[in-house]
Amino acid sequence: MINDSINCLDIIILSETWNSTGFTPQNIIGFSSYKSENNLNQNDGVLIYTNNKHNISINQLQLFSEASCIKINLNVNNKPITIIAAYRSPQSNINIFLSELSTLMTSGSYSQ
Repeated sequence: MINDSINCLDIIILSETWNSTGFTPQNIIGFSSYKSENNLNQNDGVLIYTNNKHNISINQLQLFSEASCIKINLNVNNKPITIIAAYRSPQSNINIFLSELSTLMTSGSYSQ
C-alpha cells in the first residue's frame, strides 16, 4: 500500500534527519537519495529522494550559515525548476537566517 503511494511521487524531502557521519539513507526502490553534508548539529540534516524517471543535478551548497541545505535542478515539461530544501534548527538565529534567505531570493544566486 505505501509502495503504491510512494511510486506516485516525484520528490520526497525530509528534514531533521540526523545525518551523522556514516549515515546511509534507507533505499527506496525507484528513487535516488541525496543528503546534506554541511550539518550544524546532531539532529540536523536534509534528505531528498528523487524518482529515477527525472534527470536531476544536485548541489551541496553552503547558502546559509544557520541552516543545512541541498539544491536540486530538474526539467519538467522543458521548464527548469530549482528546489532548495533547508533545515534550520530552532536554536539557531532566525534573524540571520531570514536575512540570508532574503539576500538569496533577491540576488537569484540560488539558480547557479
